[in-house]
Amino acid sequence: PEYKLLVSPLGGERRFVAAVVKRLESLGALTQGDRRATGVTASWKSFNVDTREGGATVLDMFHHSYWAAGEVLGWHGENPNFPLVKPPRLPAGERAAIATLGFLHADLLHAEPHSRLRTAASADDVAKDLNLLHAAKLWLSLVGLSVDEYEQLTEAAQLKAQDGLVATFLNRILG
Repeated sequence: PEYKLLVSPLGGERRFVAAVVKRLESLGALTQGDRRATGVTASWKSFNVDTREGGATVLDMFHHSYWAAGEVLGWHGENPNFPLVKPPRLPAGERAAIATLGFLHADLLHAEPHSRLRTAASADDVAKDLNLLHAAKLWLSLVGLSVDEYEQLTEAAQLKAQDGLVATFLNRILG
């Protein structure tokens, strides 16, 4: 059989097609009519996001969200390897809600005395600088992904953790 996949640039469609391609790849010989077949064609490989590069990308996002939260809490200074693309700002209401929670509960978050949460005059002063990475650590923890856990891994353990990480990440955030 010949399969042609029409996909728009929407992320959800690409994710669905990636799942279909992975399933077809696992069928191997059944889809190509040859018992020596090893997988799908090379052009379909572009849909597979569960690769070493995909895992490295998820770990990179975890790392940057860990640093962004740590900057606000005063755990460490500015990230020396800040992302090349500036993270998008959160909607104003969400920035205000996260900043207010942090401002009111700085003790529970173990914020350092010199942190922005403790030295700011108000939650609004903290909120103006928050972006997607500041909230990512909180959001990921709500779906059972501990950024801190991955941040503490050695480099060798991070390489091993990349296997299946993209699938876990996408399944958790997409429900």
